[in-house]
Amino acid sequence: YDIVLFDRCIFDAFCWMEYWFEKAKLSSAEKFVFQSFFSSIFFTRKIDICYFMVCDPTEALKRELRIAISTRPRETTTFASIENKVNIWRRVFRDQSLFHHCLRLIDTTSLDEVSMIDTIGMDILTTLESKSN
Repeated sequence: YDIVLFDRCIFDAFCWMEYWFEKAKLSSAEKFVFQSFFSSIFFTRKIDICYFMVCDPTEALKRELRIAISTRPRETTTFASIENKVNIWRRVFRDQSLFHHCLRLIDTTSLDEVSMIDTIGMDILTTLESKSN
């Protein structure tokens, strides 16, 4: 394939290990093993761009409930949980972007869907064009 798009790709799993560690569902050693696997050069060398898309928890919850099958809160869709995940994703981005220059952070709080598509689409095209030169 020439282009494959993933939502946070392998870094999504990396972030979830932080989340489950904070919930005491993983030991420090387990978190390290999983995160080392997910961030291995075997995988990361294939990534041209990886977006960390975050949003203010209030807006994220509003968006979630707009299309949700049920409005009943689940463990990962409460305000506190969303806020915690946003903090994790920002922290992981801050730390991992030092080693993986393909990472981008986009705060979508004030963007509508068309603006998000325009922003990301232009960045993808610009990045891939510069890599092809």
